[in-house]
Amino acid sequence: MKAKDKMQIFLGGPDTGKTWRAKYLTLGKNTVWITGVELRSILNDPFLLRNVNENTQYIVFDDVRSGINNLGRMFYSDKLLVHKPYEKSIIIPRPKIIIIADCNAKIFPTDAAFNARFRIIDFNTPKIAALLAKMKEKCTCDYCMKHKPKSQKS
Repeated sequence: MKAKDKMQIFLGGPDTGKTWRAKYLTLGKNTVWITGVELRSILNDPFLLRNVNENTQYIVFDDVRSGINNLGRMFYSDKLLVHKPYEKSIIIPRPKIIIIADCNAKIFPTDAAFNARFRIIDFNTPKIAALLAKMKEKCTCDYCMKHKPKSQKS
């Protein structure tokens, strides 16, 4: 699997820019967000991906603290089976996947199949932190402008 095709895991502590980076990457794209709270409560729900369709470009799992082994294995194929309540299930090409996880999460399997499919980006490293700070400073999207300190707004 090519590096650009790998699914991404954004790993880091609070306020390290993981969610911001995911929002930046998915800006203007057809994206389905599933929060960690939803994930923990409905991981065994066959309709977990009910909002995903053939036009979905990204699925973002935000604030994942556990269960990534099972979650990750859902995406080992290039195709994705989506069950919809009261509708026929559909098979679609797998959208890009981003998983946002806390650095203390005990979530990573050690098997080669998982590691071949996922790219882990550690947001706690100084290099990534500096890169994100520069990106946030230059960004003029509505989300960034709303969340910038007043001194940085033009």
